[in-house]
Amino acid sequence: MLNTKAFNRGAAIALIYLVFGASWILLTDQYASSTSINVLEFTEVQIFKGLAFVVLSTLIIFATTLGLHRRLVQREEQIQTLFKNDRIALIVTNRQGEITDVSPNIIALIGYSAAELKGRMFTDLLVEDTAALLMQQYDSPADDYSQFEVEGDLIHSDGYTVPLAFKGTIKWKGKGQVSYTSVVAESLADKKHAEAQKIAQQRFMETTLMHLPLGVSVHRLDTGERTLINPTFEAVYGWSADELTDVDTFFNKVYPDPKYREEIKSRILADIDSGDPNRMEWKDIRVTGKDGSQRIVYAKNIPVFEQGLMISTVYDTTAVYYAHQQLLTNKEELEHVNRELKRSNKELEEFAYVASHDLQEPLRMVAQFTKMLERKFSERIDPESSRYIHFAVDGAQRMQIMLNDLLQYSRVSTQPGELQIIEASTIVQRACEMLSLRIESAGASIRCHQLPKVSCIPSLLERLFINLFDNSLKYCSTVPPEIEVSSETKNGFHEFSVQDNGIGIDGTFAEKIFIIFQRLHNRSEYDGTGIGLAVCKRIVERHQGAIWLEKNELNQGGACFKFTLPEVVTAKPLQ
Repeated sequence: MLNTKAFNRGAAIALIYLVFGASWILLTDQYASSTSINVLEFTEVQIFKGLAFVVLSTLIIFATTLGLHRRLVQREEQIQTLFKNDRIALIVTNRQGEITDVSPNIIALIGYSAAELKGRMFTDLLVEDTAALLMQQYDSPADDYSQFEVEGDLIHSDGYTVPLAFKGTIKWKGKGQVSYTSVVAESLADKKHAEAQKIAQQRFMETTLMHLPLGVSVHRLDTGERTLINPTFEAVYGWSADELTDVDTFFNKVYPDPKYREEIKSRILADIDSGDPNRMEWKDIRVTGKDGSQRIVYAKNIPVFEQGLMISTVYDTTAVYYAHQQLLTNKEELEHVNRELKRSNKELEEFAYVASHDLQEPLRMVAQFTKMLERKFSERIDPESSRYIHFAVDGAQRMQIMLNDLLQYSRVSTQPGELQIIEASTIVQRACEMLSLRIESAGASIRCHQLPKVSCIPSLLERLFINLFDNSLKYCSTVPPEIEVSSETKNGFHEFSVQDNGIGIDGTFAEKIFIIFQRLHNRSEYDGTGIGLAVCKRIVERHQGAIWLEKNELNQGGACFKFTLPEVVTAKPLQ
């Protein structure tokens, strides 16, 4: 069947041309017969009439041809535009379905060259399902053109399939026969890839959401209907998703106490209505499960207004809440105990000071008058009584020494003094001067390596070194005492070491020796009260340090005491 539009256009032009030609002949003949002209003139008129008709016919044919040419050029430009489109592959087939022409970019799409495609059946390039789908488009012939859109797969030259969107036009002619078919194939690879990514992402999100240790639910803002609840949300609240279908049901089940429910509900709804996301979080909310058990939760809502949704998240903080409450209780108890301990320590320190100070005079009187009795009645006192008097005097003197040591011990924590930055070697030198007579009589030597500056109360640090040196001089072996003082800096502390070559200390007593009045030897072997190292410990702890006994690093025997003092931090000069 002929193209209806083309036929109508051609018929209209022919009719106009026929009417115009007939009118021209009739009018000119009637004009010639009505005028008195001779045969020669009439012949000239007929010639002029023929020439004018030929010229007019030529102009009409030229104008018509020019219009058709322009339309053909325009159509060709449109076809070339389609052929040059990077995203579109154009395939043209004849009535038998053989490919007659293809666009250049078809090669990049399916791997075949134009020469390999021309003359080949188009359906041979398609997978079976796609070919059958395209063949169905020919089951309904049209008077002129019919169009179709189909998505399917085309077989690449390398054997794999390429997803394509086919947009085709079938040109029909009489009796339902096909004149030609043009098919535009557009790659769906990016679309399919994006869809696959979207599906994968959705599956990932769903999998993640279902296994999150955080409870999550989603409901509609307009109706309150729940659209999603993950298992953790169910576990935290103790109700199944089927039982928490909407917001109202949620409030009624989770908060069974009407008063508490209204309090929480009004608070939550007010915060949501504010539209301020910073207000949409609630701590220490008490919820009730289906079995009646109660939990403490932290909840936070995330509004998605553009989608009309509200995301609700919840975390079970029951253990943390009660642990915090217990911590607060313990803190109060500890503060109370600490206050009582400070008060007790203060009272003990005051008692120790008063006792040691006030008992000095009575003890001196006991010792003095006992000696006076011994001198006055020496002739009448028998040896046994004299021995008893000696024991009394010795006991009073030892008690006096112990009270002096106790007074010194109690003063460590209460003695006033400001921290000063001073060379530690200066402190060691002062301690040596205080013990110079004992050092000289014992033939001892004290070697001091390079020591750092320290922040300390000088008098207390001096007492620390005096006590440590005194121990080394007291508990010496048969060889002259050798004492070595060194230091190194570790982790923000100066670590001092005082080592000797004396009799040493059994490591099993490493903790006991720092306890007040704890002695490891009889008084007949070594004198002393057992307070010296306890005083050392108090002095070091007052300076935020620590002291301990360590194996001697120089000799097989001997003792090594180590203690730490905070490192002195000095400001760097401005650049």
